[in-house]
Amino acid sequence: MTKGWGHSDYEQIINFICKLKNRPEIVVMTHHDPNHDDAFIDHMYVRSLDYAKTKDLNSRLIMACEGLELEL
Repeated sequence: MTKGWGHSDYEQIINFICKLKNRPEIVVMTHHDPNHDDAFIDHMYVRSLDYAKTKDLNSRLIMACEGLELEL
């Protein structure tokens, strides 16, 4: 996490979701550091999935990317 940006890291996001009574079906993680390349984002995504498993989180995690479209 970058000080002063006001964004949470994936562990904070997952910990917050685990505290919710009604957990979301899908969680889209956004607002990445613009200096991170695709390989870094992919690595962070894998780490977030691994961390979610340790917390028994069943919500589907998605890493936002340019051009991502979701139907609501």
